[in-house]
Order: sequence, then structure tokens, then C-alpha cells
Amino acid sequence: MNDNQTYPLVSVIIPYFNHGDFIDDAIHSILRQEYSSLEIIVIDDCSTQKDSIEKFELLNETNVIKLRTIQNHH
Repeated sequence: MNDNQTYPLVSVIIPYFNHGDFIDDAIHSILRQEYSSLEIIVIDDCSTQKDSIEKFELLNETNVIKLRTIQNHH
């Protein structure tokens, strides 16, 4: 594509359940890609581990959208 064209938005969806130890690596791996027209959607399926809940709450990357389910859907 040339500079006058816009790139299509790519949405990366990350299911999240007690994955506090891994979420930073996952997000930073996505953000290191050369393709820049993307958004990251992290969906917390009612994490139960205190550290994972806190980590989810502290996510504040610009391209990250956080969603939380109200009931676990295992």
C-alpha cells in the first residue's frame, strides 16, 4: 500500500483467565509487530487469582480495550 491509503484495522483478541503472568508478554509481542493499525481486546472471563485481577486492572496500553464478563464461561 502507498502512503495515501489507510491500512485496515486488525483486532487481536486475547482471552484472559488468571493469566497475569503472561499478559504483558502477549501484549508487547503484538505491539512489536511492524503492522501498526491494530487494537488489542483483552477479555477477562472472571479471573479468580488476586494477582491476575490486579494485573488486568492495571493494563493501560493505548491500543488495549479491556472487557470483563460477569459470569465465567468455562
